Amino acid sequence: QDYIVVDDVITSGSTVQALRLFLESNGGRVVAFSAMAGSFSIITGSSLEINLTKETINALDTKFGLNAFASFIRQVGIAQAPEELTNSQARYLLSFGKLDTIRARLTPQLHQFRFQTTRSSPQNQMTMAFA
Repeated sequence: QDYIVVDDVITSGSTVQALRLFLESNGGRVVAFSAMAGSFSIITGSSLEINLTKETINALDTKFGLNAFASFIRQVGIAQAPEELTNSQARYLLSFGKLDTIRARLTPQLHQFRFQTTRSSPQNQMTMAFA
């Protein structure tokens, strides 16, 4: 079945992306999304750019190595694959110098959040960790 996802405001795109991943994992297909408002920042770009762009993927590969990055985000519980990230989330991660810097920033927040929620999705973990 085809779906159109509607949200009031898109900041990082994580809510829309989580819903898209849920629908697709259950046989649905998101054909469009809509929002009343979005955000923009120099670091993350437009929040309305949900899917990773080729530019962002190339930047991740250049900076971290795509295989190392994919392994890292699985290991720390952010996502199972880079494609699960929104473009804004990936661009935010690009703002860090090294993967170890991200790990140091995530570790205390993820540890605390995992104790609060036993069955949280990677998208929720990342949203909470960077809140």
